[in-house]
Amino acid sequence: LRRMEAEGLLAGQDVPWGPRGSKREYTISAAGLESFRVWMNEPIAYAVERNPAHLKAAYLEWSSPHSARNILTAHREHYQERLEDWSAKLHEINTMTNPLIRKRMEKFPAEDHEKIIAYKAFTYEGLIARAEVEILWANRGLALVDQLNA
Repeated sequence: LRRMEAEGLLAGQDVPWGPRGSKREYTISAAGLESFRVWMNEPIAYAVERNPAHLKAAYLEWSSPHSARNILTAHREHYQERLEDWSAKLHEINTMTNPLIRKRMEKFPAEDHEKIIAYKAFTYEGLIARAEVEILWANRGLALVDQLNA
Protein backbone atom coordinates (compact mmCIF):
# COMPACT_ATOMS: atom_id res chain seq x y z
CA LEU A 1 0.00 0.00 0.00
CA ARG A 2 2.85 2.39 0.78
CA ARG A 3 4.37 1.76 -2.65
CA MET A 4 1.02 2.41 -4.29
CA GLU A 5 0.71 5.60 -2.27
CA ALA A 6 4.20 6.69 -3.37
CA GLU A 7 3.17 6.05 -6.99
CA GLY A 8 0.10 8.25 -6.54
CA LEU A 9 -2.37 5.38 -6.91
CA LEU A 10 -3.63 5.76 -3.34
CA ALA A 11 -3.96 8.63 -0.89
CA GLY A 12 -3.23 7.79 2.73
CA GLN A 13 -3.86 9.57 5.96
CA ASP A 14 -3.29 8.61 9.58
CA VAL A 15 -6.48 8.21 11.58
CA PRO A 16 -6.97 7.54 15.30
CA TRP A 17 -6.98 3.86 16.21
CA GLY A 18 -7.51 2.70 19.75
CA PRO A 19 -6.86 4.79 22.82
CA ARG A 20 -3.43 6.11 21.80
CA GLY A 21 -2.61 4.75 18.40
CA SER A 22 -3.26 5.51 14.78
CA LYS A 23 -3.45 3.60 11.55
CA ARG A 24 -3.06 4.56 7.93
CA GLU A 25 -6.32 4.71 6.00
CA TYR A 26 -6.14 4.59 2.22
CA THR A 27 -8.47 5.77 -0.52
CA ILE A 28 -8.01 5.28 -4.23
CA SER A 29 -6.89 8.34 -6.19
CA ALA A 30 -8.05 9.37 -9.65
CA ALA A 31 -4.76 7.98 -11.05
CA GLY A 32 -5.32 4.78 -9.08
CA LEU A 33 -8.82 4.42 -10.44
CA GLU A 34 -7.57 4.94 -14.00
CA SER A 35 -4.77 2.41 -13.45
CA PHE A 36 -7.33 -0.05 -12.08
CA ARG A 37 -9.56 0.44 -15.14
CA VAL A 38 -6.60 -0.21 -17.46
CA TRP A 39 -5.70 -3.36 -15.52
CA MET A 40 -9.33 -4.58 -15.63
CA ASN A 41 -9.40 -4.27 -19.41
CA GLU A 42 -6.17 -6.22 -19.98
CA PRO A 43 -6.36 -9.93 -20.81
CA ILE A 44 -5.48 -12.32 -18.00
CA ALA A 45 -2.00 -13.83 -18.13
CA TYR A 46 -2.55 -17.31 -16.74
CA ALA A 47 0.26 -18.92 -14.79
CA VAL A 48 0.97 -22.63 -14.80
CA GLU A 49 -1.09 -24.09 -11.98
CA ARG A 50 0.85 -26.15 -9.48
CA ASN A 51 -1.72 -27.62 -7.15
CA PRO A 52 0.09 -29.61 -4.44
CA ALA A 53 -2.85 -31.95 -3.79
CA HIS A 54 -3.16 -32.86 -7.45
CA LEU A 55 0.60 -33.27 -7.76
CA LYS A 56 0.65 -35.63 -4.77
CA ALA A 57 -2.35 -37.53 -6.16
CA ALA A 58 -0.35 -38.35 -9.27
CA TYR A 59 2.10 -40.28 -7.07
CA LEU A 60 -0.15 -41.80 -4.41
CA GLU A 61 1.12 -45.25 -5.34
CA TRP A 62 4.24 -44.29 -3.35
CA SER A 63 2.27 -43.65 -0.18
CA SER A 64 0.56 -46.02 2.19
CA PRO A 65 -3.21 -46.35 1.81
CA HIS A 66 -3.53 -44.67 5.23
CA SER A 67 -1.47 -41.66 4.10
CA ALA A 68 -3.33 -41.46 0.79
CA ARG A 69 -6.64 -41.36 2.68
CA ASN A 70 -5.27 -38.66 5.01
CA ILE A 71 -4.14 -36.51 2.07
CA LEU A 72 -7.48 -36.80 0.29
CA THR A 73 -9.52 -36.37 3.46
CA ALA A 74 -7.60 -33.20 4.36
CA HIS A 75 -8.16 -31.90 0.82
CA ARG A 76 -11.88 -32.59 1.08
CA GLU A 77 -12.07 -30.93 4.50
CA HIS A 78 -10.19 -27.88 3.23
CA TYR A 79 -12.63 -27.40 0.38
CA GLN A 80 -15.62 -28.17 2.60
CA GLU A 81 -14.55 -25.23 4.80
CA ARG A 82 -14.05 -23.03 1.73
CA LEU A 83 -17.47 -24.10 0.42
CA GLU A 84 -19.11 -23.07 3.68
CA ASP A 85 -17.24 -19.74 3.79
CA TRP A 86 -17.93 -18.91 0.16
CA SER A 87 -21.59 -19.94 0.43
CA ALA A 88 -21.99 -17.66 3.45
CA LYS A 89 -20.39 -14.77 1.51
CA LEU A 90 -22.69 -15.39 -1.45
CA HIS A 91 -25.69 -15.31 0.87
CA GLU A 92 -24.46 -12.02 2.38
CA ILE A 93 -24.03 -10.56 -1.11
CA ASN A 94 -27.46 -11.67 -2.30
CA THR A 95 -29.18 -10.43 0.87
CA MET A 96 -27.15 -7.20 0.99
CA THR A 97 -25.94 -8.02 4.53
CA ASN A 98 -22.25 -8.05 3.62
CA PRO A 99 -20.70 -4.91 5.16
CA LEU A 100 -18.32 -4.37 2.23
CA ILE A 101 -21.15 -4.59 -0.31
CA ARG A 102 -23.26 -2.19 1.73
CA LYS A 103 -20.37 0.26 1.94
CA ARG A 104 -19.80 -0.07 -1.81
CA MET A 105 -23.46 0.64 -2.52
CA GLU A 106 -23.14 3.89 -0.59
CA LYS A 107 -20.26 5.02 -2.81
CA PHE A 108 -21.71 4.19 -6.21
CA PRO A 109 -24.89 5.33 -7.95
CA ALA A 110 -28.01 3.14 -7.76
CA GLU A 111 -27.81 2.33 -11.48
CA ASP A 112 -24.52 0.46 -10.80
CA HIS A 113 -25.85 -1.63 -7.90
CA GLU A 114 -27.27 -4.48 -10.01
CA LYS A 115 -23.94 -4.95 -11.83
CA ILE A 116 -21.93 -4.77 -8.61
CA ILE A 117 -24.03 -7.43 -6.91
CA ALA A 118 -24.26 -9.64 -9.99
CA TYR A 119 -20.49 -9.72 -10.58
CA LYS A 120 -19.70 -10.30 -6.91
CA ALA A 121 -22.23 -13.14 -6.80
CA PHE A 122 -20.84 -14.55 -10.05
CA THR A 123 -17.37 -14.62 -8.52
CA TYR A 124 -18.48 -16.53 -5.43
CA GLU A 125 -20.59 -18.91 -7.52
CA GLY A 126 -17.39 -19.82 -9.39
CA LEU A 127 -15.50 -20.37 -6.13
CA ILE A 128 -18.36 -22.53 -4.82
CA ALA A 129 -18.38 -24.59 -8.01
CA ARG A 130 -14.62 -25.11 -7.70
CA ALA A 131 -14.99 -26.25 -4.08
CA GLU A 132 -17.75 -28.68 -5.03
CA VAL A 133 -15.62 -30.19 -7.79
CA GLU A 134 -12.61 -30.52 -5.48
CA ILE A 135 -14.79 -32.30 -2.89
CA LEU A 136 -16.12 -34.69 -5.55
CA TRP A 137 -12.55 -35.29 -6.76
CA ALA A 138 -11.35 -36.08 -3.23
CA ASN A 139 -14.28 -38.45 -2.68
CA ARG A 140 -13.48 -40.19 -5.96
CA GLY A 141 -9.85 -40.49 -4.86
CA LEU A 142 -10.88 -42.00 -1.51
CA ALA A 143 -13.01 -44.57 -3.36
CA LEU A 144 -10.06 -45.31 -5.64
CA VAL A 145 -7.73 -45.87 -2.67
CA ASP A 146 -10.27 -48.32 -1.23
CA GLN A 147 -10.74 -50.07 -4.60
CA LEU A 148 -7.01 -50.46 -5.24
CA ASN A 149 -6.29 -51.68 -1.71
CA ALA A 150 -9.23 -54.07 -1.25
